[in-house]
Amino acid sequence: ARFTMAQSVPLTCVVSLSGLGRMIHCGMLLLGMASALTTRQLHPLTIVVGKIIVDDYGDPGNDENKPLPPKSVSIGGGGPQAAWGAAAALALHSHYSSAPNTNNTNSSSSAANVMLRAQLPTPPTQPVLFVGPVGNDWKIEDSEELSALLHDAIQEAPILLQGNHQEESFITPRIRIWHDNEQDVRWYAVNDSFGPKGADGLWRNRPTAQDILDILDEHYGDNNVNASSCMCTLHLIAEAGDEAAGCGLDSKWLKSDNLRQRLKFVGVEPIAFRDPTVGRVSNTDAESCAHLLHQYWLTNVGDDKESPRQQPFVLCPDIHLDRAMRELNLYGKNTQTHHENQPPVHDGQDNYIVATRDGANGSVLTPPWSSLFPLNVPAATLVTPDQEPVNPTGAGNAFAAAFTALLGATAPLDDHHETEDEFLKRLRYCAAISTGVGACVCETRHIPTWSWESLDRIWEAAQEVQAGSWRDVKVKCQK
Repeated sequence: ARFTMAQSVPLTCVVSLSGLGRMIHCGMLLLGMASALTTRQLHPLTIVVGKIIVDDYGDPGNDENKPLPPKSVSIGGGGPQAAWGAAAALALHSHYSSAPNTNNTNSSSSAANVMLRAQLPTPPTQPVLFVGPVGNDWKIEDSEELSALLHDAIQEAPILLQGNHQEESFITPRIRIWHDNEQDVRWYAVNDSFGPKGADGLWRNRPTAQDILDILDEHYGDNNVNASSCMCTLHLIAEAGDEAAGCGLDSKWLKSDNLRQRLKFVGVEPIAFRDPTVGRVSNTDAESCAHLLHQYWLTNVGDDKESPRQQPFVLCPDIHLDRAMRELNLYGKNTQTHHENQPPVHDGQDNYIVATRDGANGSVLTPPWSSLFPLNVPAATLVTPDQEPVNPTGAGNAFAAAFTALLGATAPLDDHHETEDEFLKRLRYCAAISTGVGACVCETRHIPTWSWESLDRIWEAAQEVQAGSWRDVKVKCQK
């Protein structure tokens, strides 16, 4: 059953029962005639599936009860930042450039860009949909805050998944989060909100594969004439550690054959934190990530069983998880250390890109199937008084989702076989814009405003990255 509230308020809620949970659609105000100037026809839908966590930001020092500075509590968790990042990247691609290998350095010279600026006070919304689970303690005020963060940027109303009040009740995860002197994330859960009644229960099977299929059917309707026009790009933030909240059920649904046939491109940002006692990601967490990667995230698509085609895919780990996986040689092979009953499904020649996030050092791109050496993507210089981040929380999430969205939007048509040179140009283009997105997020206290000024800043940073040194890092990446 679906119930629609009155349309006269800025935020509307549509509630429906779906699978194990209920969906709340956070509706948004119509922006008038100018809102028709969007990019719905330029790009397929990008679905961002992420986490929503209430962030209490601030270093507690030695006192966990230390009061927080003003305006430090926010709706975060990486999911909203990822959705904003995907939208910003698509907006740059649509309105600041005409082709992936463009050499245009003057964004204002684009006629379409000038026309849009003259007609729209803010950039057009982008074909992005955010999906995330929330607890039964989620309030209308929380939806209003989330809507205020995203409603100017994304075309589709966010879909929030809750437990069924009659059968199960969960609380929205809440954490104290801060960054240490090396800009590494430090955090701890508040009020056991990562336990069975919090993230560990809430994140299991939310969403399901059927939830995403229902979303696609609702978005595209009954258009069965051209199947390719009904496909989308999907980006997922996934808990990857061995004992992570949700027990892997926040991402195992990605294995669904029915779902993967509807996806044009897939990206996953795996989350695993360093063990503070040893200063690195543990072997068991790295092996857990590899198991999820090879058993659930990578998959073949198409009807040709003799020559299966692996779906285009990008993995976006941070440098610590990436280093642990490389030390154990976990890329390109199936890992059975803790999963002896699972048969191997890949032989070591996996067709996917690894985009390793390394904070202030930029990122490293590794296409395992290509003869290309790994590429070091330089970071953009932050335009803050001390060139240090105002708040780097969510910058990596925004980068990863932006990279996925752009790779999906610029992917060649099925009948075009991309040369290695074309692939390299496209990879550099997508990485440069995504790095600009991450830099823009670092320069603000929370999510940047959706404005032409924010997009100008991203474009400026992307141009700096494009002109930087993309040196080979063979020694650093190969082990």
